[in-house]
Amino acid sequence: MKQYLLYILLIGIGVVLGLMIAKLDTNPVKNIIPLSCTYKGITYKDGEGFQDECNSCSCQNGEVMCTAMACDVEFPEAN
Repeated sequence: MKQYLLYILLIGIGVVLGLMIAKLDTNPVKNIIPLSCTYKGITYKDGEGFQDECNSCSCQNGEVMCTAMACDVEFPEAN
């Protein structure tokens, strides 16, 4: 019976220590080498912005992020 309680106590201590260590490691590791993005065959540096038709885009941590605006379509005037 005493051995059983000892095992439960050790498991409980392990769980508590594991949770404490997990809370200490909250800072994500930052890349030493900046990431780049390739969009429509063109490579952009991390943080670089560019236009795609009427949308503004940028390269952020290796991913292209663009606005989702509808472009104005010009219709020919009716005579």
